[in-house]
Amino acid sequence: MITEPTPASVFGNYFGAGKCPPGSPKTCTDTDIMDNVFIEPFVKPEDDIEQQIRESMGIKKTDARLSIRILRDHGHNCTLEGRMFWSGDHLEFQDEPPGRGVYSKCQMQLWFKDGDLKINDPGNECAEKFCPYGNAKTLEGRRYQKGSDQLLAAYKKSAMPPPVSIFGRYNGTGKCATDERKIEACNKNKIADYIVIKPSETADAHVVLEGSNCSMDADVMWLGNHLAFVKERPDEPGSPYILQFWFKDDTVVVSKVWNNHCGTNIQGAIFKKPSASPKRQLNAGKPASPADIEAEWKLVKSKQEWKNNFAIKFEDITKLELKEEAIIALALKKADAMEKELKHHPAFRDFDIWPADAQLGLLSMAWALGTTKLKNGWPSFNAACKKQDFDVAVNHC
Repeated sequence: MITEPTPASVFGNYFGAGKCPPGSPKTCTDTDIMDNVFIEPFVKPEDDIEQQIRESMGIKKTDARLSIRILRDHGHNCTLEGRMFWSGDHLEFQDEPPGRGVYSKCQMQLWFKDGDLKINDPGNECAEKFCPYGNAKTLEGRRYQKGSDQLLAAYKKSAMPPPVSIFGRYNGTGKCATDERKIEACNKNKIADYIVIKPSETADAHVVLEGSNCSMDADVMWLGNHLAFVKERPDEPGSPYILQFWFKDDTVVVSKVWNNHCGTNIQGAIFKKPSASPKRQLNAGKPASPADIEAEWKLVKSKQEWKNNFAIKFEDITKLELKEEAIIALALKKADAMEKELKHHPAFRDFDIWPADAQLGLLSMAWALGTTKLKNGWPSFNAACKKQDFDVAVNHC
């Protein structure tokens, strides 16, 4: 199957053309100025056998790479990447079948006129396949103008700074957003995760994020109704990493564009500022009496209906607090006690010469399970630890 080469004039960047002008056909779809299409030359070398296989599957030879980005409020975004071939007077999307599984092919064309680009998506099939969620799930009739990526152009310190109310610390809740910021592909955060947003001299704000398999310490910009972190990828032009931070009341939800690992691990998860109500400490700064401690313990124990909630749930009903240095001292004392008890077990007798990561892993399990359950209820794990075969131990914890 011989296809014509894609004209060099169609390669480049195209930004959203805005609202459909009066009198436009019903198939026209509004396109935000920060939506983007990027087309670049792409030729995959192939030998005779690869060519025969491709042609036997009815797949045409492509010579262009496509990247589409559609941004909508509350993280309801759409991204699409793929290869295309020239078909007489327009580009056609080459939706190649996967190696296995059910395959439904979609067809999409890009038409060009006087530096403008219009998408045609018959039956809305490509949109349903690649953009199934939120309010960005239509590709048909979207229009773009040739020119620079307007998101990158807008990524600078704003003349209208963000509201000061967004600054502060937000803690993980272990939950997904359920309001208008709800994202179908949500990954719940952990209560140990947190986001700190503070002012910056060189940007609209600075974000420090510590999450599951994810950390971030970077300047961000205010884009009218949300904060955004944008990082270009030299190896993938037209597809910058984007993290968005959407605020409501005292919460923030993170969404991603393209496969930034931070966004993937916490996308759609809701973070919440600690309660703004004043702590009701008894005799603040002074030791609590045994009676105070006993009363607080009984109060927490009485809330059995909360037993499956995270500890942060009890923040608003408790009065007593420990200083950070006291918490650390207690944690270290408990860790020492667990270590001494575990080293009496044959599986952990050589604990002192284990690698540091293995030592921390064992103490983490003991903290979560208790030393008695760990010693008696994990025979395969214990056997691997006795042999100091930690690769096997990992598979049994």
